[in-house]
Amino acid sequence: MHKALQNESAKIIVEGANALMLDIDFGTYPFVTSSSCAVGAVCTGLGIPPTAIGNVYGVTKAYTTRVGRGGFPTELKDVSLLCYINILVIAKLDVLDTFEEVKIGISYKHKGKVLESFPASVEILDEIEVEYITLPGWMTSISDCRSFSGLPENAQAYIRKIEEITQIPVQWVGVGKSRDDMISLF
Repeated sequence: MHKALQNESAKIIVEGANALMLDIDFGTYPFVTSSSCAVGAVCTGLGIPPTAIGNVYGVTKAYTTRVGRGGFPTELKDVSLLCYINILVIAKLDVLDTFEEVKIGISYKHKGKVLESFPASVEILDEIEVEYITLPGWMTSISDCRSFSGLPENAQAYIRKIEEITQIPVQWVGVGKSRDDMISLF
Protein backbone atom coordinates (compact mmCIF):
# COMPACT_ATOMS: atom_id res chain seq x y z
CA MET A 1 0.00 0.00 0.00
CA HIS A 2 2.80 2.42 0.90
CA LYS A 3 4.52 1.87 -2.45
CA ALA A 4 1.25 2.45 -4.28
CA LEU A 5 0.70 5.68 -2.35
CA GLN A 6 4.06 7.02 -3.50
CA ASN A 7 2.94 6.76 -7.13
CA GLU A 8 1.17 10.10 -7.66
CA SER A 9 -0.80 8.79 -10.63
CA ALA A 10 -2.14 5.79 -8.68
CA LYS A 11 -5.87 5.72 -7.98
CA ILE A 12 -6.75 3.79 -4.85
CA ILE A 13 -10.33 3.30 -3.73
CA VAL A 14 -11.10 2.14 -0.21
CA GLU A 15 -14.65 1.21 0.71
CA GLY A 16 -15.90 1.09 4.27
CA ALA A 17 -18.78 -0.86 5.72
CA ASN A 18 -21.72 0.42 7.74
CA ALA A 19 -22.79 3.98 8.27
CA LEU A 20 -21.35 6.40 10.81
CA MET A 21 -24.37 6.07 13.10
CA LEU A 22 -23.18 2.47 13.73
CA ASP A 23 -19.62 3.61 14.58
CA ILE A 24 -18.24 2.47 17.95
CA ASP A 25 -17.16 6.04 18.81
CA PHE A 26 -19.65 8.30 17.04
CA GLY A 27 -22.67 6.03 16.64
CA THR A 28 -25.88 5.75 18.62
CA TYR A 29 -24.34 3.68 21.41
CA PRO A 30 -25.12 0.99 22.56
CA PHE A 31 -26.71 0.15 19.18
CA VAL A 32 -23.42 0.14 17.27
CA THR A 33 -21.02 -2.25 15.60
CA SER A 34 -17.70 -3.26 17.18
CA SER A 35 -15.50 -1.20 14.89
CA SER A 36 -15.01 2.28 13.55
CA CYS A 37 -17.01 3.20 10.45
CA ALA A 38 -15.56 6.71 10.15
CA VAL A 39 -13.11 7.67 7.42
CA GLY A 40 -10.29 7.68 10.00
CA ALA A 41 -10.62 3.90 10.21
CA VAL A 42 -9.02 3.77 6.76
CA CYS A 43 -5.82 5.15 8.28
CA THR A 44 -5.69 2.77 11.23
CA GLY A 45 -7.00 -0.21 9.28
CA LEU A 46 -4.54 0.10 6.40
CA GLY A 47 -1.71 1.82 8.25
CA ILE A 48 -1.69 4.87 6.02
CA PRO A 49 -1.26 8.51 7.04
CA PRO A 50 -4.28 10.86 7.03
CA THR A 51 -2.49 13.04 4.48
CA ALA A 52 -2.75 10.18 1.98
CA ILE A 53 -6.52 10.52 1.77
CA GLY A 54 -7.78 12.54 -1.17
CA ASN A 55 -11.49 12.83 -1.82
CA VAL A 56 -13.93 11.40 0.70
CA TYR A 57 -17.15 10.30 -0.99
CA GLY A 58 -20.19 10.11 1.25
CA VAL A 59 -22.58 7.54 -0.21
CA THR A 60 -26.11 7.82 1.11
CA LYS A 61 -29.56 6.75 0.08
CA ALA A 62 -32.19 9.32 -0.86
CA TYR A 63 -34.20 8.01 2.10
CA THR A 64 -33.16 6.86 5.57
CA THR A 65 -33.03 3.31 6.88
CA ARG A 66 -31.65 1.80 10.07
CA VAL A 67 -29.85 -1.52 10.62
CA GLY A 68 -30.60 -3.03 14.02
CA ARG A 69 -32.11 -1.40 17.07
CA GLY A 70 -31.64 2.12 18.31
CA GLY A 71 -32.55 5.66 17.40
CA PHE A 72 -33.48 6.52 13.86
CA PRO A 73 -31.71 9.78 13.07
CA THR A 74 -32.00 11.64 9.78
CA GLU A 75 -28.53 13.08 10.09
CA LEU A 76 -26.26 13.77 7.13
CA LYS A 77 -24.82 17.16 8.04
CA ASP A 78 -22.94 16.08 11.20
CA VAL A 79 -21.82 12.86 9.50
CA SER A 80 -20.28 14.91 6.71
CA LEU A 81 -18.40 17.02 9.25
CA LEU A 82 -17.05 14.04 11.19
CA CYS A 83 -15.86 12.25 8.06
CA TYR A 84 -14.73 15.33 6.11
CA ILE A 85 -16.90 14.28 3.20
CA ASN A 86 -16.25 16.52 0.22
CA ILE A 87 -18.38 14.77 -2.42
CA LEU A 88 -21.83 13.20 -2.05
CA VAL A 89 -23.33 10.27 -3.91
CA ILE A 90 -27.12 10.00 -3.58
CA ALA A 91 -28.31 6.46 -4.29
CA LYS A 92 -31.83 5.17 -4.92
CA LEU A 93 -33.43 8.49 -5.82
CA ASP A 94 -35.88 6.48 -7.94
CA VAL A 95 -37.45 5.02 -4.77
CA LEU A 96 -39.04 8.45 -4.23
CA ASP A 97 -40.67 8.51 -7.70
CA THR A 98 -44.20 7.96 -6.38
CA PHE A 99 -44.16 10.39 -3.46
CA GLU A 100 -46.30 13.51 -3.75
CA GLU A 101 -43.97 15.21 -1.26
CA VAL A 102 -40.42 14.53 -0.11
CA LYS A 103 -39.07 15.71 3.22
CA ILE A 104 -35.57 16.60 4.32
CA GLY A 105 -34.67 16.74 8.00
CA ILE A 106 -32.92 20.03 8.72
CA SER A 107 -32.64 20.15 12.52
CA TYR A 108 -33.47 18.47 15.78
CA LYS A 109 -35.53 19.88 18.64
CA HIS A 110 -35.44 18.69 22.22
CA LYS A 111 -38.15 19.98 24.53
CA GLY A 112 -38.87 22.79 22.09
CA LYS A 113 -35.24 23.92 21.78
CA VAL A 114 -33.33 23.54 18.49
CA LEU A 115 -30.16 21.53 19.04
CA GLU A 116 -26.91 22.86 17.59
CA SER A 117 -25.74 19.38 16.60
CA PHE A 118 -26.60 15.71 16.72
CA PRO A 119 -27.65 14.60 20.24
CA ALA A 120 -24.83 13.01 22.23
CA SER A 121 -27.04 10.73 24.31
CA VAL A 122 -29.46 7.98 23.35
CA GLU A 123 -31.92 9.29 25.92
CA ILE A 124 -32.12 12.67 24.19
CA LEU A 125 -32.21 11.00 20.76
CA ASP A 126 -35.29 9.08 21.87
CA GLU A 127 -37.02 12.36 22.81
CA ILE A 128 -36.13 14.59 19.87
CA GLU A 129 -38.40 15.95 17.21
CA VAL A 130 -37.09 16.36 13.69
CA GLU A 131 -37.78 19.61 11.88
CA TYR A 132 -38.37 19.00 8.18
CA ILE A 133 -38.69 21.02 5.04
CA THR A 134 -41.15 19.62 2.52
CA LEU A 135 -40.54 19.71 -1.20
CA PRO A 136 -42.91 18.63 -3.98
CA GLY A 137 -42.31 15.15 -5.36
CA TRP A 138 -41.92 14.42 -9.06
CA MET A 139 -44.49 11.60 -9.45
CA THR A 140 -42.83 10.08 -12.51
CA SER A 141 -40.23 7.40 -13.16
CA ILE A 142 -36.65 8.65 -13.41
CA SER A 143 -35.08 5.25 -14.16
CA ASP A 144 -34.43 6.15 -17.82
CA CYS A 145 -32.81 9.52 -17.04
CA ARG A 146 -29.12 9.70 -17.89
CA SER A 147 -28.41 13.38 -17.27
CA PHE A 148 -29.18 15.78 -14.46
CA SER A 149 -31.07 18.05 -16.84
CA GLY A 150 -33.18 15.03 -17.83
CA LEU A 151 -34.50 14.66 -14.28
CA PRO A 152 -37.84 16.28 -13.44
CA GLU A 153 -37.41 19.80 -12.04
CA ASN A 154 -38.60 18.72 -8.59
CA ALA A 155 -36.02 15.91 -8.45
CA GLN A 156 -33.32 18.40 -9.43
CA ALA A 157 -34.55 20.78 -6.71
CA TYR A 158 -34.37 17.96 -4.14
CA ILE A 159 -30.71 17.26 -5.00
CA ARG A 160 -29.82 20.97 -5.02
CA LYS A 161 -31.48 21.41 -1.61
CA ILE A 162 -29.35 18.58 -0.18
CA GLU A 163 -26.27 20.33 -1.56
CA GLU A 164 -27.39 23.63 -0.05
CA ILE A 165 -28.05 22.15 3.39
CA THR A 166 -24.85 20.09 3.58
CA GLN A 167 -22.64 22.51 1.64
CA ILE A 168 -21.29 19.48 -0.24
CA PRO A 169 -21.64 18.95 -4.00
CA VAL A 170 -23.47 15.86 -5.25
CA GLN A 171 -21.42 14.17 -7.97
CA TRP A 172 -23.54 11.11 -8.70
CA VAL A 173 -27.22 10.24 -8.37
CA GLY A 174 -28.57 6.69 -8.57
CA VAL A 175 -31.79 6.47 -10.59
CA GLY A 176 -32.40 2.73 -10.89
CA LYS A 177 -31.59 -0.81 -9.82
CA SER A 178 -28.53 -1.40 -11.98
CA ARG A 179 -25.04 -0.16 -11.16
CA ASP A 180 -25.13 1.64 -14.51
CA ASP A 181 -28.23 3.61 -13.54
CA MET A 182 -26.18 6.58 -12.37
CA ILE A 183 -26.16 10.22 -13.38
CA SER A 184 -22.90 12.14 -13.14
CA LEU A 185 -23.35 15.81 -12.28
CA PHE A 186 -19.68 16.73 -12.85
